[in-house]
Amino acid sequence: MARFYCPAPIRLHQELILPSTSARHVQVRRLQPGDQITLFDGKNNAWRASILKMGRAEVSVMPNLHLPPEEITIRQVTLAIGMPANDRMDWLVEKATELGVHRIVPLMTERTILRLEGSRIEKRRTHWEGIAISACEQSGRNQLPQICLPINFNDWLKNSLDEENQ
Repeated sequence: MARFYCPAPIRLHQELILPSTSARHVQVRRLQPGDQITLFDGKNNAWRASILKMGRAEVSVMPNLHLPPEEITIRQVTLAIGMPANDRMDWLVEKATELGVHRIVPLMTERTILRLEGSRIEKRRTHWEGIAISACEQSGRNQLPQICLPINFNDWLKNSLDEENQ
């Protein structure tokens, strides 16, 4: 069954218009009114829904069943990783999401090739969030990892030690 991310509030038996990216995916997959899909909100909630109407830019659905949440592991894993060059970071975000990592912290280390500054930092984080959403859609996970802004390794280490001592 096709899965789609929907951060909007979802209520059972109330018509919902899908966000534009999800609506576009429904159209590309050539789904039709009456087809069943799964919606998830990234916070470990999922619903079965029926497609009601399809327009040029809008798709409306009717959530009709709240699905049981995923089991949450006792330990929440944080992956702090030195940012590799090229698209390897994209691959790491995808695989970490599929494996159930709770938080991803991109680190800028002494030998990091990728240097992000200013508005590029938020653009990259937004890009990685999109990759995490796609990974959740593909893998069946209902919980998105928190993707932090890139931070200098020494600053992250100091913050981690401070948190541990509290």
